Amino acid sequence: MTRICWRWLRWLLRGFALVLLFTPWYVNVEQDYLGPAFLVAAFDGLTLGLEAIMRAGHVLLAGLAVMIVLWALALVLIPAPVVRPKKKPKGKVAPDSRPKKRPKQVANNDDERITPTL
Repeated sequence: MTRICWRWLRWLLRGFALVLLFTPWYVNVEQDYLGPAFLVAAFDGLTLGLEAIMRAGHVLLAGLAVMIVLWALALVLIPAPVVRPKKKPKGKVAPDSRPKKRPKQVANNDDERITPTL
């Protein structure tokens, strides 16, 4: 999905997706099970109220802040690729102006006939 985007937008969207999918947080306060923080925050918000979103939301916000800092550093430190225009070859005729080749005609020899043998 991000192939058609600009380089800076592609990196931002991919970083955002990575933070959302791979940031873990505890599913329950009393257990050691971990789940994606955005799912934990969404479920807590639906079941316990809007105040409970921040139980996993602060981890997501911290991850997004780190991702944005790394994204900005990458844009500054990694140079953009240089796109050079293609040069036209000198001395060659453009393909559109060349005359089209005629197909070779095969001589029709009626004298030579192949007869099937059994």
